[in-house]
Order: sequence, then structure tokens, then C-alpha cells
Amino acid sequence: MKRTLKILGVSLLGLILLAGLGFVIWAETPLGPMPEALAALQSGDGVRVETAPWLTFTPQG
Repeated sequence: MKRTLKILGVSLLGLILLAGLGFVIWAETPLGPMPEALAALQSGDGVRVETAPWLTFTPQG
């Protein structure tokens, strides 16, 4: 009985550690911007876009 509880405890601890590692890997690999977002950062006829030091959208004309 004592051996079974020890195996169960170690298995549960391993599962928790594996889940934690999986979460860290998932959290450290975010998705990139969508193509629509990148296209919105291009200056056009009616707006000038600056990306440094902040995102600034300035109307033109």
C-alpha cells in the first residue's frame, strides 16, 4: 500500500511538472501579427504611420 502511494505521488508530481513545462513552452511562443495588422501599419493616402518610438497614426491632408 505504501509503495503504491509513493508511485502515485511521484507520477502525479511528474504529470504536474510536465504540464507546467508544456505551459511555459506554449507561453513563450506567441503567434506573430496577422497580415491584416501588418498591412494596417503601412502609410496610405490619408494617414501617416510612425512606429518609433510609439505607434503614431497622423491624418494627412
